[in-house]
Parts: sequence; C-alpha cells; structure tokens
Amino acid sequence: MPCMRFVPTLNLSLPLVYQGKIRETYSLPNGNLLVVASDRLSTHNIVHKSTVSLKGEIISALTIFWIREILDANQIQHHLIASGRNIYEYLPEKYSDNLNSLQYRAIVVKKLEMLPVEFIFRGYLAGSLYKEFYAKRRFNPYGIILPARLPRMKLFDEPLFTPTDKSETDDPLNTEEIESKYQKATEIARRSYKLIRKFLNKIGIELVDGKFELGVDNHGSILLADEIATPDSCRFCLLKDIEAGRGLAWLDKQIARNEAERIWGNGEKVPLEFSNNITLKLLCTYLEVFKLITGSTLEEFDYDYLNPSLS
Repeated sequence: MPCMRFVPTLNLSLPLVYQGKIRETYSLPNGNLLVVASDRLSTHNIVHKSTVSLKGEIISALTIFWIREILDANQIQHHLIASGRNIYEYLPEKYSDNLNSLQYRAIVVKKLEMLPVEFIFRGYLAGSLYKEFYAKRRFNPYGIILPARLPRMKLFDEPLFTPTDKSETDDPLNTEEIESKYQKATEIARRSYKLIRKFLNKIGIELVDGKFELGVDNHGSILLADEIATPDSCRFCLLKDIEAGRGLAWLDKQIARNEAERIWGNGEKVPLEFSNNITLKLLCTYLEVFKLITGSTLEEFDYDYLNPSLS
C-alpha cells in the first residue's frame, strides 16, 4: 500500500468558478483554469459521506497518462496545459506549502465553453442501457433498436453511442440528433474510445463503456476535457473474465454503485457512509487498475511524469 500523502486544505486566494462532485475549478489570472481533484466519492449523482484515499491523485494521473500516451500520439486535441511540478509556473504564487501535494491532484487547463452533452460509448450491453431499458423491455430514449433476447454483456459489433445531458439527472438524449448536432465532437470522442480500448485490450483489459466530455476553445476548436478513461468515468474489467450473462469483477467505481444500490434497496437515495471494507476495496481496485494500465505504481508514475526536474 502506498504512503498516504497529506491532502492540503486549499487556500489559494483564487476565484472558485465551479465546484463539482469530485473537482474544484479555480480561475487563474492568465485566463486558464486550475482543476483540483478530491478524494470524494459519488454514485448515482450523489456525493457520499465517505472518501477514498488517493482517489484524486489516481484519476488525475490516469488522465495525464492517456493524454500523453494516446491523445498526443494520435494528434487529438485536449485541454491540458500543465501537470506535475509545471503547474506552479502558472500560479500567481509558488504555494510552497503545497509543493509536495498539490501537483499530484491538480492540473492547469484551457478555459473552454463546455458542450452540454456527455459522450458515452458502450462496447457491451451493460449498465443503465441494460438495467433501465433493455431488461425492462422499455423503449430506450436513445432511439437505438436492439434485437430481442440479448444477454447481459453482449458484445456489440461497433460501440454504441448513448449520449446524456449534463445535468443532475444525466437524462438520455437521442443518439441520431446529438450526432448530427455535434458531429465533430462525437467523432473525437468515438476515436478516443476506440484508441484507448485498443490499448487496453492489448494488456488484457476491456473498456466496457466510457464517458467523454468536450468543449470549444476561443479559436473554435473542439477539445477533449475533464477526466479521461478513469475508474470514475469508465467501466473496466479483465477480458478473460467476460462471459455473457454473468457477473464480473469490476475494476472501477461500479463496486460503489453496487454497494449503494444494495444499501438503499427501494428506499430513498441518500449520501452514504460506506464501510471501511468497501472504501479499502475501492482504493485497492483503483491502484490495481492504475498499475495494470500504466505499468507503474502510483509513486513510480509520480516520479517519472509529475516531477520532471527530479527525473
């Protein structure tokens, strides 16, 4: 188990422009943004009472990994400007008190006009598409017609695009309408999904589904933004474990979703205090999938990617 770094109480004297479920976004004097990932845990659009140690660092590091190894290599534009120790060059002060901690969970990014859509691609019949619509024989609002009697985790010939709006309820949107309205953004998200999935398949991991967010910069270019292919935004499992209709050992936040649904049952969905067993399982799972993907422990990655002056 890696050492637990001190998580600073941020007092950056910077304008807080947005507080999301997991991240805080601050405005920088040069017009860029500082995005800081926390260890908070959310499922079903609810922020829970429990946190997961190191989660903010893991999801930040994975986003940086994908940007450097996949997006940059394939000339896919993104919002990242600086990561690791380089973020301090963009802050109005050096914030020396946070020098050994802020860089592991914060990035500097371009300010974008975010598109009001979550671009979700699915390689399998799973998640809400199966549970909320297909299994209940309800017409799905995506406008996608699927054959009858498909098993859970049925592999699609081509990934399905199932967009949702960006709201507290993540309401489904019509696939054809969104693809027509946001053609280039859909294409960028689809290409990113396929490239990341290809990478993962080579190391024995399947990208069951993934969510991507995009925005437009002041030049009119469409860029990938937010987190990219993390256990918070995607569902991962081992390829060898996939068997249609059976449960899987998930390598992502699905562990918390399942536990939340078990506790809530048919009752009200309220913020939960998860057991230590669940939060520890989440931490170990996030660290496991991080090492499987990057080939490094979190400490090794921090040294190689986030501390360039020390390498």
